[in-house]
Amino acid sequence: MSELSDKKTNAPKPGPPPEKTGYVRLWIFVALALLLIVPAVWDSDFSGKEITWQQFENDIISRKAVEKIVVVNKETAEIFIKKEFANDPYFKDEMRRTIGPQFFFTIGSLESLERKLDAAQKDFSAGDKIIVSYTKKATWFWSIVSWVIPLVLLFFSWSILLPRAETISAGSEGYSIFNIGRSTPVLVKKGKVL
Repeated sequence: MSELSDKKTNAPKPGPPPEKTGYVRLWIFVALALLLIVPAVWDSDFSGKEITWQQFENDIISRKAVEKIVVVNKETAEIFIKKEFANDPYFKDEMRRTIGPQFFFTIGSLESLERKLDAAQKDFSAGDKIIVSYTKKATWFWSIVSWVIPLVLLFFSWSILLPRAETISAGSEGYSIFNIGRSTPVLVKKGKVL
């Protein structure tokens, strides 16, 4: 009977349950991926259909359909179409968009855009000339992400490397950076090590 009780006491005791950090990390990476993808898709939905200068000049200016042009960050011209062209077959799909411009194109420089607009509108009356405004838009999302991602990477690298460093130092006595200069005392008695 005593052998049976000895076997029970010598049996390995179950350790703590395994941590589920793999699932947590997976969800964090999924959340970060969504955080990067969703705003990029969201912004592209409000920017309108991309066209070229030739399409703009031949199909839109020639019909006198432009309400206004907004030049954003000296790079992009956003084109807003007049409301009375909502039933025009060329604009029908784009006029369903109620937020933002219906079309946009990338400009080379402000001077070339103004020169081309003046040439395209030379026969227009003063009331038909296109209103051009200039604005700067900061992409708040990318401004925030440029600060958050380095901090998140620093946090994750710290949280991954620190526990590994602790297990290495705890498992090997004397190899920890904090054990420099420490020694294990040994009692020696006339030829015998105790």
